[in-house]
Amino acid sequence: MPARSREVGELGSAVARILADARDRSGLSLREAEEVSGVGFTQIQKMLKGAKVITLDELGSICDALDLDPVEVLREAQKMVRERERAEVVQLGERRADWSEGLPPLEELAAQVEPGADEELAETTGWRADLGEESQDIPYGEDESL
Repeated sequence: MPARSREVGELGSAVARILADARDRSGLSLREAEEVSGVGFTQIQKMLKGAKVITLDELGSICDALDLDPVEVLREAQKMVRERERAEVVQLGERRADWSEGLPPLEELAAQVEPGADEELAETTGWRADLGEESQDIPYGEDESL
């Protein structure tokens, strides 16, 4: 059986932030959250700081205490992670010296940001794989570079 990682990942950190913000908004103290959820004080404190992995059962109990839907919490956390990943792709693109003007080729960036976005970009720019990588909408002279 493979070893389990007990380190909080990006999704777990996002869930912890959502739960901590919800607890702050609710005005519920950690002691009250402990009593209502049945999750120990030290454990809930570590979870909301993102220092301890939250199990599904614990997530359900904490969400019940905060009157949250655990599925919605996970969806929001996943959205936060995706947005952070998209921002990282743009930051990486700005640092690449081999890309003109410090930005990645649009097709590569689109493919990294959102699956299927490269096809959408191809449709909007007129790029067709069967005719090569140059846009068929913009005529280039022989002496002009892309």
